Amino acid sequence: MFLLVAHTWLPEIIVYFLICLGCFALFLVVGCNLPFSMDLTERVAHLFIVTFVLLLVSVYFLIVHVHVTKLLPYAFLIFELSLSVVVFLFVMLQAQTIKGDRFAQMSDRDALLASLILFHEFLAVYTLTFFWQITYAYFTPEDYSRVTESAKQYAAHHYGDGIAESGDASGLSVSIKAFAHVNEADVGDAKPWNGTGTPR
Repeated sequence: MFLLVAHTWLPEIIVYFLICLGCFALFLVVGCNLPFSMDLTERVAHLFIVTFVLLLVSVYFLIVHVHVTKLLPYAFLIFELSLSVVVFLFVMLQAQTIKGDRFAQMSDRDALLASLILFHEFLAVYTLTFFWQITYAYFTPEDYSRVTESAKQYAAHHYGDGIAESGDASGLSVSIKAFAHVNEADVGDAKPWNGTGTPR
């Protein structure tokens, strides 16, 4: 998660966080206010069948996303929506068990367990949004660079200003160019390794 956040513009992280938080709160409220005829805690078997089918659909479109490049954004979108529906169905189930007026309910001593379950369900939905944050970056300005100033200075010092400036908008390509090559002078000064962790 930290690695994904490091490659994303901070306002974009906050925008997607608020979107996921709003959807999460919406399904919590819906789950708590469903009528007793729609008690999800009494229909866990039906819920399991629906979520299993959705998981199969999500796996299929994930494979399509990897192998069919023409369907790249749409296949991943279906994959993400399928998993999000699965998570939000369980969010509504947890909301009913936490509220406590249904067929199955949690005791007051299970507050920590309930909060951990909801937290991990939120992370499952939010983590999927990093594909859009990093790949498409709808809210990120075009002049935003993911490369730190120290990486740019290193690239300019060792490989020239052209490499440091090229691909600055894409971010990652600069750091790859800067650190992928090995300095020949450093190789010449390197000491042979004897396999024990200390130079000979």
